[in-house]
Amino acid sequence: MPAVLELIRTRTRALHSQLEERIDLQRALSSRAEYRSLLGSHLGLYRPFESMLAAQPSSVRDLIQWPECSKLPPLERDMQSLGATVNQIEQIPDCPGLPKLDTLDAVLGALYVIEGSALGGQIIYRQIETSLHLDKDSGASFFFGQGTNTGSNWKAFLGLLEEHVSFPEQSAQTACAMFQSFEHWLIHRTTSQELQ
Repeated sequence: MPAVLELIRTRTRALHSQLEERIDLQRALSSRAEYRSLLGSHLGLYRPFESMLAAQPSSVRDLIQWPECSKLPPLERDMQSLGATVNQIEQIPDCPGLPKLDTLDAVLGALYVIEGSALGGQIIYRQIETSLHLDKDSGASFFFGQGTNTGSNWKAFLGLLEEHVSFPEQSAQTACAMFQSFEHWLIHRTTSQELQ
């Protein structure tokens, strides 16, 4: 396994497992209201994160193919499919504790978490289909992601990671901080009240 990827995986393994164990997916998929709350929590993470991506130099944005890879449009579309108004979506609070993305290494470390979560999203998508009878056209496009292309996109990102990371330690630290932000926000923050 290449050195950069090995370091990041080793450093984040426990945090990744802890996050998966603590997210109550059964509850989140128990009703459309709970699911909409889950989407709102994700929106509160992705909106400030993508604002930081938008502020990156054009060379970095081109490298990571942003804004083409933005996750905000499907998130907002799904929430509107589930009855959220534009005003309700705008009122969802943003996560204040995301790590700084002041170098390319930090950006790629954070994207390791974001892009990797798309793989798990494929599993969640199938559960959404079963539990809530929603699909990519009716409220589950965020978790559907790139569908059958998700795996190949992940492999392409890992190639980007290996080629462009100069200081693996910084990428690993940022990836760890992203997992910690995810856990704190998704587990301790709920947007149910803002959306009802």
